[in-house]
Amino acid sequence: MIVSTLLLISILLIVYYFAKIDSDHINKLEFIDDHTSRWMLRALISIPFAIISIYAAIAYAMIFWALFDTLLNKFRGKPLSYMGSTAKTDIFFSKRLKLYWATKIVALSLGIYSLILISS
Repeated sequence: MIVSTLLLISILLIVYYFAKIDSDHINKLEFIDDHTSRWMLRALISIPFAIISIYAAIAYAMIFWALFDTLLNKFRGKPLSYMGSTAKTDIFFSKRLKLYWATKIVALSLGIYSLILISS
């Protein structure tokens, strides 16, 4: 239980700070045209989680997906369901909001379930 709790706290801090850093850049009009470097950095961070457990890596990926955009929008003062026009995921989901929120709920559920599996 302690390991899962520490993993959850770590994941939440990582998501929080990535969203905060990106929002600071965007709020300074330093727009992100290419998400490749950010995606690769976030993927690299999953490696230590994968070393701990595949469930930890799944939890990181799922919780990141579930919370990042919402936190980014909150930090930017935008509506929680705001979609940008650059990221491929934003373009895809901009006309599919029900699917967007369904994936967020499923991802958060899978992330939490993965952390529970680590404890058992």
